[in-house]
Amino acid sequence: MDLQDFIISKTQVECYKIKGKHGMFATITLDYSGNQGRISIASDFGNWSNYWGACGSGFKNFLVGLDIHYAAGKFGEGHWFDLDKTIAGLKEMVNEDLPCDIIHDELNEEIKQLEETSNKEEFIVCMWQCKNIMRLQDGAPDISYDISPTFKSFWTKLWPAFIQTLKLEIKD
Repeated sequence: MDLQDFIISKTQVECYKIKGKHGMFATITLDYSGNQGRISIASDFGNWSNYWGACGSGFKNFLVGLDIHYAAGKFGEGHWFDLDKTIAGLKEMVNEDLPCDIIHDELNEEIKQLEETSNKEEFIVCMWQCKNIMRLQDGAPDISYDISPTFKSFWTKLWPAFIQTLKLEIKD
């Protein structure tokens, strides 16, 4: 290996350690310059990292303005399979006017089977066996997605403390 083949630079980062009541913690590291930067989060809710190359403002100001939906998408937490919402949608469909050859009892039985699944993969395998639901949904049942519960917990319990700290720093 020849060091001439590499560009190596050394920078300093800012590290924020947050400890909450009941043992919650997060270590948030910022590596930034001007309107670009990387945030890395290690917490008991999960670990996430993302880089923004052009924030349109100072990096800390940018972070202060993030909303949960945008951040969850960037951190890969915005497309979580929501079994409860998916089942609720199927139950709502059963209560609508159905073709007379489809029996409510059969649909409700299929929904009960789906309620017993524990993850998206299991749900989909089970769904393929639900002939009445598949027929009513034209072979493509609606699946509901949301922000992951662990990211929501991080965002509501620890992120606000971090943002308050950034706001105080920005004022100075």
